[in-house]
Amino acid sequence: IIGSNDSLLKIRVDKYYSQNSNPINLDISINKQFKQKILIDKKENNLLIRFNCIIGEKNSIFFQVENPMSLFDKKVGLNRNKRSIILKDLSIIN
Repeated sequence: IIGSNDSLLKIRVDKYYSQNSNPINLDISINKQFKQKILIDKKENNLLIRFNCIIGEKNSIFFQVENPMSLFDKKVGLNRNKRSIILKDLSIIN
C-alpha cells in the first residue's frame, strides 16, 4: 500500500445474511492499532476511516466481528461456517 501520513480508507460492506435484521458489530484495526467500532444495521454500508499509512512498509487491515452467525446457528441449515459481512470494495485515498 502506498499512502501518506493522512490517508483515508474507503470500505463498502454488505451483510452476508441480508434478511438478518440484527445489527453487526465490526471492529477495524489498521497496522495493529484499533481504529473504529462500527455498527452495521442496513444492507449496504459505506465506511470512511482516517489512518496514518506507513510509507515503505506493509500496512495491515484487520476485521473482527462480534458473534458471527452460521446457517446452523440460525437453525436453517447444517453449514457451521461463520459468516457476517461481504467486503464489496476497499480503496485507499491519499
